[in-house]
Amino acid sequence: MQGHGARKFTTSALIASSSERDWPLIAVDVRSHPAGAIDPFVTESTELTLVLSDAGAATVLRSANGVRQSAAARPGTTFVIPVGTTEEATYLTSDIARVMHLYLSDALFETIATEDHIPTFDRRNVRYVSGLRDPSLAWLASTVLAELRQPTSVGGPLVETLSLSLAERLVLNYTDGVSLCAGGAPPSGLDSARLRRVLDYIHQHLSEPVSVRDMAAVACLSPFHFARAFRTSVGQAPHRYLSDQRLALAQRLLRCGDTSIAEIGYLCQFASPANFTRAFRSATGMTPRAYRHERV
Repeated sequence: MQGHGARKFTTSALIASSSERDWPLIAVDVRSHPAGAIDPFVTESTELTLVLSDAGAATVLRSANGVRQSAAARPGTTFVIPVGTTEEATYLTSDIARVMHLYLSDALFETIATEDHIPTFDRRNVRYVSGLRDPSLAWLASTVLAELRQPTSVGGPLVETLSLSLAERLVLNYTDGVSLCAGGAPPSGLDSARLRRVLDYIHQHLSEPVSVRDMAAVACLSPFHFARAFRTSVGQAPHRYLSDQRLALAQRLLRCGDTSIAEIGYLCQFASPANFTRAFRSATGMTPRAYRHERV
């Protein structure tokens, strides 16, 4: 997935990229596109494109597999390009300053097809769509963008969960003839033994990188099934629970008064002191320094 955007958008300027992130299921670019033509291209991964900035009167004209489409480029407008699509012609009538491109791995769709019991699903049958106004897709993509801009201590698990949700929405809402099996049972929670193993694992690894795949392996479940079951059992998504526990660890370490604030942020898996301070203040209403001053 990495490099897809560079190969496809040869005249655009790269603003931000996930190339240095450990995000195995999704790759993300933010690009500035000039007016004019984009060369023909065969899409290597399922691509979701979200317009971020107001492009005024800009219109996206495109054609693939003999289908021609036109859509105004407004903030929140989304375009879907299935894997293997032969994009014959794409033309922008004006510059578009900021566009987010998300490239979804084949593994995401294989997981969704298995977990949602869609044995006949083919990821190439996702529809080629222009000009979508889907608040859920836009919110999911924007949350990935927020993590790209300002990394948190749980960026890996968060983006894994969001990637699965993006793929599921594309499968169920933008693929012809696909629906959840009638009469399927609602997601069940983790049994007590699995839940205890997972919670123990989380608490033993708060100072180490932890992914949804790691937690799912402890529970002996697929990542998608695990994320659903964990939320049912705990009332929180795995990444949110992990984030809360890391912030609780930070509070305990700050009360001890021995470890430096920078080291506490590092131990709690924050990418920088600024990210640690931002997250801590959001959770507690005060900076780590002020929290320590009040409680030591």
